[in-house]
Amino acid sequence: MGKENQLNKKQREWLNNFLATRPHHHYRVFTILAGTRTIEIEWTEEANRILLPDEKYIATKIKHTIKVVLRFSGHPIKSGEYKCDILPPQRYTNYNLYGQLSLDIPQHYEIKFPENPVIVKHRIRRPKNRNKICRINAKSLETNQQKLTFPSRKLQEKGINEQELSQTSKVGNIELPTVLINMLNEKGATESDFILTSIAFKDGGIEAALNYIDTIEQLRKLRNE
Repeated sequence: MGKENQLNKKQREWLNNFLATRPHHHYRVFTILAGTRTIEIEWTEEANRILLPDEKYIATKIKHTIKVVLRFSGHPIKSGEYKCDILPPQRYTNYNLYGQLSLDIPQHYEIKFPENPVIVKHRIRRPKNRNKICRINAKSLETNQQKLTFPSRKLQEKGINEQELSQTSKVGNIELPTVLINMLNEKGATESDFILTSIAFKDGGIEAALNYIDTIEQLRKLRNE
């Protein structure tokens, strides 16, 4: 694992707590943005046992896979991308199998279907009181405006102007300049890509968002290796 993929103290603490109750595991860590880490975790467990005579038993194994994106603070950004595979029940002992009917598996073998272990519930924002007078920090407004209008080589290379940056669209709860959403759609971006682009845009402006979009294909290749 390279230094760029190492977890900080809070992220490591979350991972250790998650793995403590999940034996037979392994994981991989990827860097998405500065301080943000994506962790792919796999683990297996043995489901409920049915005891048989002669110290034999029947059980099945469940293979779990989850992808979690952690903030710098160690908290997941969103619910994990979870899936599981349930293997057919087997009899565990030394035996010779001479046909399908020789395996004494009960007709009803109950398995509790696993649930996603990482669920993030986003807060529902209540509508603001329109009659309330809000004071806007002029310096903050000026800073946000600079994120949209600050001239850069990257904007010139991509042929993006200020008018395009002022036009915004929504994908779910994520609001971004329409030009960025079009670029993400062209790259076949995932939900995680939209979320991380939004975070980059809010924290670092248009430059950071464009830098992340340019690395999507490279990150996708790393995940598939």
